[in-house]
Amino acid sequence: MAAPSPIRISIVGGGISGLCLASVLAKYDEDHKLNVVIYESTASFGEVGAGVTVWGRTFQVIRALGLQDDLNAIDMSKGVDSSEWAFRYRRSDAGPVGREFARRPFPNGSSFHRAQFLSIFAAKVEQSPNIRVECNKRLVSANTQGAGQPLTLTFKDGTTATCDVLIGADGVRSPVRVAMMDCAARDLGDDMFRSQGPAVWSGECIYRSLVPMSQLCETYKQLGGQGDPAIQSGPVLYCGQDKAFALYPIQGGKVINVGLGITQPGKAGTLFPDERWVSDVEPGFLEKEFEDWEIEVRAIVNCMKTASRWAIHVVPGLNSFAYGRIAIQGDAAHAMTPYNGSGVNQAIEVRFSPRYIVIRDTSPNPYSLQDAYVLGRMLTHPKTTMETVQSALKAYDSVRRERAQGVQELSLQLGRLATFTEELQLQPGADPIAVTAARLEAAGKWVGEGDLEDDVRKAEENYSKFIAKAREEVC
Repeated sequence: MAAPSPIRISIVGGGISGLCLASVLAKYDEDHKLNVVIYESTASFGEVGAGVTVWGRTFQVIRALGLQDDLNAIDMSKGVDSSEWAFRYRRSDAGPVGREFARRPFPNGSSFHRAQFLSIFAAKVEQSPNIRVECNKRLVSANTQGAGQPLTLTFKDGTTATCDVLIGADGVRSPVRVAMMDCAARDLGDDMFRSQGPAVWSGECIYRSLVPMSQLCETYKQLGGQGDPAIQSGPVLYCGQDKAFALYPIQGGKVINVGLGITQPGKAGTLFPDERWVSDVEPGFLEKEFEDWEIEVRAIVNCMKTASRWAIHVVPGLNSFAYGRIAIQGDAAHAMTPYNGSGVNQAIEVRFSPRYIVIRDTSPNPYSLQDAYVLGRMLTHPKTTMETVQSALKAYDSVRRERAQGVQELSLQLGRLATFTEELQLQPGADPIAVTAARLEAAGKWVGEGDLEDDVRKAEENYSKFIAKAREEVC
């Protein structure tokens, strides 16, 4: 009897999320039953942005893929004791002197230059004989005409391709997510699914810039600052009503990565008024926005000679990360506000900064690497065939969606706390800042906990149940 034809898997998106999934498939596809193609919209693999920090369960993915030595060689935090590493929260909108009021630790993390981090996964993928990469392929649409039929992909250059399984690792704008929800709406006769396809504006914009540390220190003293700026000692989140600044040093402390967020809570879920989600702006108008803030913040604003504005869009509360033979992961499935530093860690498993390290509108969030690991393990499972692959995707969804959406909600909560827009239930005489600090420090301790292999085992259990149920329905 002839061996069955390989399952043709198309991964749309060649960022960290997509390449991590391909790396998992390359390692665990011992029977060579998969034929994988990665479609990347740009001319080559690449990431923009300063860095990515990995901690918690993400390291289990890295160890499982045998990449710890490669990543250790490019670890920018090597030799630095990170056991006490934390973002420090400062109340900064109450006059010229701010004060620290809370800390959120990210213990035992490692920091990497984002492009170097991606290159490690790219090298692993390029060594695999069963994975092909096609660049300059921007997906326009995907559809299937019926159960069991191949999916047809149409690209911006006019070409088409077919596949058996389609995975969207294509970011917050994800055409794969839109196609998946359209298929669900058509098959199930429920337009609610179609309404979940587009991402929505979170109501906030982030202004990103790079500032030389030496320039900040000089400006800080010119404005009357005493001692050293807080940022010299590590990452800081400067907090105020409806606004927050996230800063962390890069390039050995010579440069500061700046993310300045302005939120409009009443605008969440509305249409962003500009078609461009990312654009260059003149940052001069920010000086008036922060004229009553602490000296260090005003010094930072004065030093921002250029800036880019990022309209933060999210993918809230999907009913599923999989339908039929289509699945989504990372930002395509659960793009979130960056307050928890949880985005690449969820796709490996944390988008680095508490709010402001959004790299581009198709950037992975560090949680997409966890998505990739569980999804990859199900696709390479011994039980996976063309007949069972839909159950494999359902098993992935059954363990990843609840956790990822929990991190989404946590990130929203942390954002409300940092911008003092959270409605606090205060006891008589309670200090709202002290209550906010306690909430910040206690929230989400579960995020980095747990064994990722437990997720895989749970998915395997569910996989068997889904297969059995599908066979019962056929009979």
